[in-house]
Amino acid sequence: MKFLKNNKGSYLYINKKRIVETIKTVVLFSFAVGLYLIGYITLKTNKSLWTIFAVLSVLPAAKSAVSMIMFFRFSSISDDEYSLIESCRGKVLTNYEYVFTTSEKSYYVKAVSCIDSTVILLFNKDKLNASNELKDHINMAIEREGYKGYSIKIFTDIKDYTNRLKEMNDKLSEDSNYSAERIFALFNAITL
Repeated sequence: MKFLKNNKGSYLYINKKRIVETIKTVVLFSFAVGLYLIGYITLKTNKSLWTIFAVLSVLPAAKSAVSMIMFFRFSSISDDEYSLIESCRGKVLTNYEYVFTTSEKSYYVKAVSCIDSTVILLFNKDKLNASNELKDHINMAIEREGYKGYSIKIFTDIKDYTNRLKEMNDKLSEDSNYSAERIFALFNAITL
């Protein structure tokens, strides 16, 4: 089970969460079917409390199924991308695989790095036109928390992202990680 344990923002989060949500969905639906069958086999009727319990147990199963479907829409970053980012980041705090959701869309961010008031994100190349919407969404979330003066830069090319990451590592000070921890705590709260 240690294989399936992971934290939001860690490498392979999406792939592991997909497995966990699938197992949870199967177990919850099996539980609902089991409750119904217990009532039907023992009482020979659908009109019992067992049926009501079975119907009510479908609600968490359906919620789990929606979560599973959301995680199947995305996949973890490749090993090559992860290795490249890790080799360039130095001591800059970096988190991986965030799924930001708005009322209209979901946005998958491969990596996020932060020092002081600078946040950089690695976004999908094919979603370039959506990057401004994501930037606005993140800015609103940061301002809602009362954090001021943050600069958000979204990269779609991993080379540009790693070059900026190296520059950030050169500017790193001892107080920089405190700001990053606040931002990552916020991102953990507003993402899947």
